[in-house]
This record gives sequence, C-alpha cells and structure tokens, in this order.
Amino acid sequence: MATTFYTGNATLTAPAESDSEAYGTTETLITTPAGKSYMVYGLEVCGGASGGSVKFIKNNGSTDVYTWEISVAAQQVVYFDNKWSLPAGYMFKAAGDSDGIQVSVSALEQG
Repeated sequence: MATTFYTGNATLTAPAESDSEAYGTTETLITTPAGKSYMVYGLEVCGGASGGSVKFIKNNGSTDVYTWEISVAAQQVVYFDNKWSLPAGYMFKAAGDSDGIQVSVSALEQG
C-alpha cells in the first residue's frame, strides 16, 4: 500500500481594527475526509515581517476540541515534529494576530 502525504498551508491575517477578536480569519489547513484518518507529523510557523501569535485548533467538525497558542518573532521559523491523529471529519485550523505569519502542516494517511 502506498503512503499518501498531505500538506496544508496558509498566510494568516490580522483581525480588522474594528474587530474585538484577538485573532484574524481562521484558516482550515487540513480536513480529514470520511473513512480516513491522518497522522499529523510536522508543523512549521514563520513569523513573517512582524511576528505575532498563532492559535491552532483541532476541530471535530462542529466543536473545537483542542487549541493551543504560540508566539513567534519576526522572521523566526519554528518547526514542531510532534505527532497526533486527526480522525475522520476532523479539521486542523490556524488563526493569527498579525498579517503575514505563515503556517504549514504535513500529514500522512493512516492504515
């Protein structure tokens, strides 16, 4: 059986000045289709020109089941090689508090 790899990438945006939210638009990086399961094995964040904070969200299709936040400096690149499962119907998302933060996630299909 061949191994199938998936990647999701986004450049995040800051919230509008009139917006009271701490983070801008939430971007979906990966959605696991029905009948599949993904193993996320890599996550990379680049702070862009100004740096800032990123919120990562593991969502089961209707509810955020796990979130965490990190801060990165301008032009700083951070790589996480933690591994976690993303079951069928789950989404992995990210939102940033400043323009230009780039995120990339890598996953492979399980069994």
